Amino acid sequence: ELQDLADTFRKEEIEVRFTRQLVREEDEINLASAQYAQGVRVRGKAVREVRPETSLKGCLAWLRTVAARPDRGLHLRLESRTATNGVALVLAQIFARRQHAFATHMDEGNWEYLTAVPDPQLASIPEVLQSKPGLQQAMLERQLRPTGFVSLLQQVARLEFLPPDRRAAYQEIVRTRDADAIKALAPAEVINLALIYEYQERYRGLLESFFKFLAASENVGELATQFELLCQGIALETLQERLMPFVLEQKQGNVTGKRSLLNEIRIGLNNSDALRREHFESVFTVLVLGHRLVTDPGLYRRVVRLEPTRVEEQEVLAMVREELGELLPAIDAFAATSPSADMPASDVIRRKLFELVVRLTLLGRYNDKFGDGGVPPGPTFARGLLSCFSFKVFKIGNLRTLNPRLPYKGVAKNLTDKVPVTWGEVTAIREQLAGIVFPMGELTRRIAASVRRRFKDQEKQKRVGELNAYLQGSYPLISNSNYILGQAGMTVVMRQGLLDAGEGLGLTMLASRDLVRRREGPGAPHESNVDVEGYLLLMLQDDARLFPLRAHPDTLRRAYNYLFRRRVAGVARRFVNNKLSYLVEKFQGGLFEIIYQHVVWRHQISLSRQQLRDVLVEQNVFDADRVRSLGFEPEPAERAADRANAFLRAGKSGGDEEQPLDVRALEQTYIAAVKRMKALRDGYKAHLQEQSLRGVLARLSDNEVLNLHDARCAEPLGASPAADVLWNALERLIKQHYKLLLAGARQEEAVRITLHGPLAYLALLRRDHTVLLGEKPFLFRLQPDWDLAVGELSEGSRVVAVQLQALLDNPAGAALKEAQALLAAHDGAWRELRHVGGPVLVDVILRESILHLIKPRPPLVKDLRSVPEERVMCLGTSSLDQGKFSRVVAHPERRELYATISELASWLARFTRLRDEMEEYRTVSADICGIISSFNFSLFDAPYIDGLSRDLVRLSELLTVRPEDITLHDLDGIEQHARQVSKALRDIHRRELQLPFKDRWLSRIVIRLRGIRSNVRLNFVDTLFEGTLDDEAPAEEDGAPPRPPEGPRRSEDYQTFSERVRNVIQARDLLVAKDVYVISPANTQERLTVSVIDQLFRLRGLFLPIFADVSGCPAFEDTLRARLPPHRLFNMSELQP
Repeated sequence: ELQDLADTFRKEEIEVRFTRQLVREEDEINLASAQYAQGVRVRGKAVREVRPETSLKGCLAWLRTVAARPDRGLHLRLESRTATNGVALVLAQIFARRQHAFATHMDEGNWEYLTAVPDPQLASIPEVLQSKPGLQQAMLERQLRPTGFVSLLQQVARLEFLPPDRRAAYQEIVRTRDADAIKALAPAEVINLALIYEYQERYRGLLESFFKFLAASENVGELATQFELLCQGIALETLQERLMPFVLEQKQGNVTGKRSLLNEIRIGLNNSDALRREHFESVFTVLVLGHRLVTDPGLYRRVVRLEPTRVEEQEVLAMVREELGELLPAIDAFAATSPSADMPASDVIRRKLFELVVRLTLLGRYNDKFGDGGVPPGPTFARGLLSCFSFKVFKIGNLRTLNPRLPYKGVAKNLTDKVPVTWGEVTAIREQLAGIVFPMGELTRRIAASVRRRFKDQEKQKRVGELNAYLQGSYPLISNSNYILGQAGMTVVMRQGLLDAGEGLGLTMLASRDLVRRREGPGAPHESNVDVEGYLLLMLQDDARLFPLRAHPDTLRRAYNYLFRRRVAGVARRFVNNKLSYLVEKFQGGLFEIIYQHVVWRHQISLSRQQLRDVLVEQNVFDADRVRSLGFEPEPAERAADRANAFLRAGKSGGDEEQPLDVRALEQTYIAAVKRMKALRDGYKAHLQEQSLRGVLARLSDNEVLNLHDARCAEPLGASPAADVLWNALERLIKQHYKLLLAGARQEEAVRITLHGPLAYLALLRRDHTVLLGEKPFLFRLQPDWDLAVGELSEGSRVVAVQLQALLDNPAGAALKEAQALLAAHDGAWRELRHVGGPVLVDVILRESILHLIKPRPPLVKDLRSVPEERVMCLGTSSLDQGKFSRVVAHPERRELYATISELASWLARFTRLRDEMEEYRTVSADICGIISSFNFSLFDAPYIDGLSRDLVRLSELLTVRPEDITLHDLDGIEQHARQVSKALRDIHRRELQLPFKDRWLSRIVIRLRGIRSNVRLNFVDTLFEGTLDDEAPAEEDGAPPRPPEGPRRSEDYQTFSERVRNVIQARDLLVAKDVYVISPANTQERLTVSVIDQLFRLRGLFLPIFADVSGCPAFEDTLRARLPPHRLFNMSELQP
């Protein structure tokens, strides 16, 4: 078993080292440093097989063995489902101790059975099996064997957690043995019964051994341990409710825990007859099985299932690689002649191909089983490889009579003389084989060709591996830059779609370079199309085009997964930041669904609930247990498939096992999405002058606003005739059912009406409306939820939704139904374009950044001495190693040319702190605006509150500037608006001092805000500018009063926001003055060095020349290779002074 496991590790490129050791009675995997990418140490010893299905003592012994050391893991050899009877009991204990478990030798079909959760109500097929028709059919075959199925029904009919009517029906079938009644059972019922029966058989031996031990043993301690093992996860209250009748009445007060409960049950049963003991066994069996049905599948899903690599596979791979080593040069030589697809292949190529075919045939032992023509079925790896060979005039099945004793070269020569092979067939075979046998071969070949073509230096031609490492690991760099999207080769639909797709991936995307400053100061950029600091220009040249995709597809998927997961995690973190306790208290166990709705509909990010759960856990937003406590439940398979992001690979982003994207399918999907959106936009043009909804959409699209969720759409859509028709209809329904709506409303000013499914699109027209009920106005707000069914709505919303749908189905609601269909078509087309545009945009970014960076361009390492000294910054570990930079600059002793890495990190940290501070101000402002928006201003005359909201919105807009781009002009605007907000707050406070507390709306805002953020700084606006009181003083006739002289410099913790901004601007001016950075880190400075490099790229852009001396940091040289192109790494000692 361990050898198979080790072979599997080697196949996955995991380092395995064996250690000789004394024979022990366990099977152990040492996971003290269990990082799959860096190695797992496996210790092999003799194995004593324990049969946990018949012995709870064996399970406990197994647990003690694994728990003896915290670095031990559990290796399970599971050849069948019947061998798993006691496994789940042990797994629960192992996972509770944060230990690991691996499973081998079980095929995927049996594993699906183990992870399927049966439905005790017998109404639905388990989610895991819904997409597995083959497994379903295998379970349904039980119906074809009435005798065996009657035996199954006889056993499950005793389980009290099944519906009573079905149990009675099963008992009747058992009594009459009616085969027709068995065949009439629904498929879902049969599948669930089969799974439940397996659980019953799986735990039968364990429970019988426990009951025998309970009747005969006097060892109360061990008996209690077995009882706790069987009852783990079952609440004590549940056990007391079901098992207390078996405790003597005068002893029931002694039950305080599971052990005391068992002891009293033992005493009670000893004083009872056999019938009462049998009744206890029945009740306890139902209790345990009912719990294990729900718990066990989740435990098996946490086990790492490994498929052992067979020795035969390694032998076949070695043989095929040897044969291809002779075949590929011949194919490349023939390809140099530019042959057509119909041209016959050369004799050498055909002979080598058929030699490979014959050898694979002999290794696969095809003469055992053959189909008629084509590739015969078989389990071996050789047979799988042979399926890559497809010839027009020859079928592999013709070799079924091949004699294994014949020399393979002779057979191949005979086939070469008789079978014609075209060049098109050869290229197709080569592509399929290379993808299986040499998964990285194609990329290596391309890189090698690029190196030979672009590098003249023979030494650099050997750095193919370094280039490969850079391509495979540098994709996180693209998040350190910002992008300006040009117009070359792009339509309005394409450009707006890519801009929105970039926002969906968390990138800063601008449509025009006029929105940012051009580079200031002396010195020319080293990249012709980069003339804005920190920004990268895309689609600028006239010959630019989106397709064909030239970025390598596996790198494309890694980059997209990295950006997507990072974006989703960032959105979730910001949503719960500093207010998690408030959200948990407000939404109880439904917070996960609120987060999902926020991610999907507020930020328009496409993914399923399972994918969101995986991202939250992987990105350490929450752990798995916390996600479950927040209300995560797997969604139905059909809904999950509709919502799932097909470009997002399951599991950790960036892994070596990640599969490349199908770029051909991606191109076709993207072109279809563009055409669909363009057709809608063209259809609106004829209605441009109309006041209808089509006219509104025409004017919005004419202004290049295609996203209906954009804030710019709210006012035009709200003023459309369709919005008036909607609210006229809703107002009638509200007045009919206002009692239901108000009864189900939360303690908020706005009463929410949830629209589900397709009705939710109507909420895009106008969200809020005031309805007069009697003499009192109420604010009603539409809440769209596309995922809910009508049965999941609150009572008031359900009544309104049903009647609104009835209106749409009648001729009187034709106009509203047309508006719904129009909004649904537009929003669906836009979401598809935005979603599929993500990988397309990432491809453009990779092509214009990472793939450009691997091309060596000046300055190179040898050119550093020729760069003007004032444009170079040298970074070392301390002032003691300043002299070694004499190989780079002539006068390294000049202070302006040298800084330590720690010093530069402290300067760059100012940008990070300012970015976080501005984000905090924006989120607090957004919370206040959200609170104000929930107020019903028709209930009172308080326009000053609305004015405060507008001031906060303008302040938030000013705070969106990047710290790397902020100027003194930006700071003046922030101070001015912060001053207005501060003055408005004081005016509101003075105005409301004389009002009753119920009318003090500022107090209501403060109370609500403290409920959301208990540690909020309510006077934060006063920190955004200096001299609040001085600013309120009247100006002198001859001008403003003089500002007080500046005091001594304060530390950053005691500086105002304005001071920190000025420090950032000062640090940026210092860093922008340098065109080249040379860094020489020590072995212990990995995190510091990587952070400095990333911050410099964020500030100056990816094309900033940063050179790294790797002579002093061999420990993280590979990390630097994933951050900097190979030609930017050098050894200082090898440079000539």
